[in-house]
Amino acid sequence: MKVIILYLFKVLILIFLNSNSLAEIKYKTYEELPCKFNNAEVGNSAYPRNEIDKTYKKKFNRCVDKRYGFKPLFYPKDGTSISVKYKTPIFAVTDFEFVFGRDYGAQYRCHVKKGTKGFNKKMAGSMKIKVPDPYNPDVMRKCQKPYDGIELIFKDLKSGDHIRYYHLSSTPVVPGFGVGKCKLPLMKDRTLNHTRSYFFCGGVSKEKFKKGEIIGYSGSAGNKEHFGFNIKRDGKWLIAPEDQSVWESLPTESEFYLLPVMSKKYLKKIGVLN
Repeated sequence: MKVIILYLFKVLILIFLNSNSLAEIKYKTYEELPCKFNNAEVGNSAYPRNEIDKTYKKKFNRCVDKRYGFKPLFYPKDGTSISVKYKTPIFAVTDFEFVFGRDYGAQYRCHVKKGTKGFNKKMAGSMKIKVPDPYNPDVMRKCQKPYDGIELIFKDLKSGDHIRYYHLSSTPVVPGFGVGKCKLPLMKDRTLNHTRSYFFCGGVSKEKFKKGEIIGYSGSAGNKEHFGFNIKRDGKWLIAPEDQSVWESLPTESEFYLLPVMSKKYLKKIGVLN
């Protein structure tokens, strides 16, 4: 009997300690994604349109003062940029299931992509790393490193919306990205294996993910450490998705989206940080 009482007492102590650790992290909701949260900063808004969308009447780039208005910096832009330290854990913002994944990254980016209106070499940033051209080793190309291109798309189990993350450096969702036959090519424009699909790279670790699970780690597009994020709603990827949902600071059963980058206290609580 004494042994049982002692055991129950220990269990109650653990519950009390755990509840206290939860209490240290304040629960908040936000009508829009905060411009700064958990050492992350929201940058240029998504503008996933091939032409100017005259039906969209709201301002965007809310978190970039000099660009806040009705004109996109460049387009199409798949998602909103969120700047954060390289390899920061990125979280499932809701309960969702896997839809699609690919990796279009490379060890180096040595050219500026075409077909994006308004995007130029200045926006891509300086390319100062000299790398021999695989097509002509006597020629040195000027490049950036790294260029992370893991993209994941999920389906929200509650709303049916699609959620896109991209410019991730690695992901537990598709463990085969970046290794073996799916290792990163040297340069994006010097390979026949430019884009590796999840199926080709061994498939997914599982199909469904809970709000608050780590789904990947942030990457870099040359000189800029960040990842991209967007939501597909009513058949269209959103312009400025950061302005079109309610967000929460801790995972609950609500329909609110969880902040995609969590606090250090939360990371310690789930054992990611010591």
